[in-house]
Amino acid sequence: MGYKSHAQRKAVHAHKADGGKGHPDKKGSPAKNKNNDSIAASNAWKDFKKSYMDRTHKFKGTPYEKPLSSEDNLREYNVEKNEFYYDTNKKKMRLIPTDDAERKDKSGIQSWQLAPDMKAPLKKSPLQMVGVQSPLNKISGPCKAAAKKKFKVWPSAYASGWGVRCTKAGGPSKYGGGKKK
Repeated sequence: MGYKSHAQRKAVHAHKADGGKGHPDKKGSPAKNKNNDSIAASNAWKDFKKSYMDRTHKFKGTPYEKPLSSEDNLREYNVEKNEFYYDTNKKKMRLIPTDDAERKDKSGIQSWQLAPDMKAPLKKSPLQMVGVQSPLNKISGPCKAAAKKKFKVWPSAYASGWGVRCTKAGGPSKYGGGKKK
């Protein structure tokens, strides 16, 4: 194969060297980099979990030191893993950024960067995961409808409290919220 010029020969060899991108500074394709990043993320999550599971004591070297069992380590890992993601730029685990109201901002974070169990959508609310039931689940349908009519804002603390008391009393008609005669 003959080249027309030295520049053409350099361009062809640069093209072969960088995996088809045409520039020697662009090594590999984006798909390959993403795959390598997902493998790195998987390894980082394994190391993150291992660091929790290898602990023997909490507050080591302080007056509050206490021994930890593997169940304690796993429980703490499961609680705290939802606060981290794998940062591809820094190549390490980082906290998920939050806004002023402490809500997680996951924009720009891919699902493979999150904890292995977080990839599937949550079926339970975070409160239900730790065993706290929402008061809205304890309000009967008729009491909820009566509370929505009675209060301007739903859900609110006042309306929810009224709905719970109404449900405990046995319904809106027994609590003064039933049909008018």
